[in-house]
Amino acid sequence: MKSLVIYFSLTGNTQYIAESIAEAVDADLLELQPAKPYPAGFLRYLIGGMQAMFKAKPALKPLDKNPADYDLWFIGTPVWAGHHAAPLNTFLNRVSANGKRVALFACAADSAGKAWPAMKAQLKGGHVIGELELREPLAHDRETSRQRACAWALQMVESAQTGG
Repeated sequence: MKSLVIYFSLTGNTQYIAESIAEAVDADLLELQPAKPYPAGFLRYLIGGMQAMFKAKPALKPLDKNPADYDLWFIGTPVWAGHHAAPLNTFLNRVSANGKRVALFACAADSAGKAWPAMKAQLKGGHVIGELELREPLAHDRETSRQRACAWALQMVESAQTGG
C-alpha cells in the first residue's frame, strides 16, 4: 500500500508532524505551497484566517507528486479561526479522493473546530479512517506529539490494509 502525506504548514508545526508521519510509515511527502506566499508577521494570520473562514481557494504551485498514485492519504493542516487552511480547499477541489483511504491530522492552538466536517465534505468519494488533533507540537512537548502522531499513523496504515 502506497501512502502519501499531504500537508500545508505556515509555522512549521504541521510540517514537523507530516515529516514524522512520513518517516514512521515510509510515505512520500507532498507539501502544498501557495503560488503567492503569505506575508510575514501578524498580517499572515489575518489573511490566512479570513481565507479559511471564507473558504478561499488560493492558487498553488504545481504538485510534485500525483495523489492518484497512492492508496492512503494523510492530510495535515493548521487550524485557522476554527477552519482548515485555505490551500487545502484548493487541493481538495482539484483532486479526486474517490476510493482513497484518508487520515486527517491538524495542529491547532485550541481545537480543530470546524476543520473536520468541512474537510470530510470536500473529500468526495474518500473514506476517512481517522483523525488526529495536536496542540502546537513545536511549543508543547514536541517529542510526545511526534510519538503520538507516529503511533496513530501506524494504526491508520493497519486500518487501511484491513479495509477500515
